[in-house]
Amino acid sequence: MSVSIRNLNIVINGMPIVHDVDMDIADGERVGLIGSSGSGKSMIAKSIMGLLPLSAQVSGSIDMGGTEIVGASDQAIADLRGRYVGMVFQNPDDQLVATLVEDDVAFGPENLGVPSVQIAQRVREALKGVGLVGFERHETHALSGGQKQRIAVAAATMLGPRVVVLDEPTSNLDANAIADMRAMIEQMKDEGLTIVIAEHRLAWLNGVADRYVVFDGGHIVQDYEADEFLSL
Repeated sequence: MSVSIRNLNIVINGMPIVHDVDMDIADGERVGLIGSSGSGKSMIAKSIMGLLPLSAQVSGSIDMGGTEIVGASDQAIADLRGRYVGMVFQNPDDQLVATLVEDDVAFGPENLGVPSVQIAQRVREALKGVGLVGFERHETHALSGGQKQRIAVAAATMLGPRVVVLDEPTSNLDANAIADMRAMIEQMKDEGLTIVIAEHRLAWLNGVADRYVVFDGGHIVQDYEADEFLSL
């Protein structure tokens, strides 16, 4: 699924956060949104998911595969997030909602009314995809940071989204868990998913992103193909 952003402006509590952003993300592309803290990259990631604060004033357009997000109803955005877009947050604890692993992964489809037989099968497939088969009855609070992030990926991809947004997903991970995250993103790529990664730690993105869009002060200041960026 493609994403097209046109003339996007975001103001929060009177402070401009994103200014006149225009960006196209092709179906199946892996795009790294990079920049320092406060540059606007995470705000763009959240805006794609329709997760901006209630106080945000937004103008412009975010077209997600033909569906306009800016100005859409809460129900339309919830439907989009549930069925077409998944998100992995910086801190996996922020999106763990259940005590047991299988219940956490099943939370999204249960809310959408997916039949229980299908949910059980999808939970098994999702946990297999992140290497956590056998963890169904484990308590989420007892997992390592890397395991929690795997659960977050499983939950984000549970319903077969076409776009996955990751907001600084390696911030709390060690080197081994970062390698696991790279492998999971490669699997998403093989499945044809569009992947958007907001990140300020660049080293691990080498070989992951097809494009690097550089943000500063809420603006896009550069847009590089991977080979061009890595040769700088």
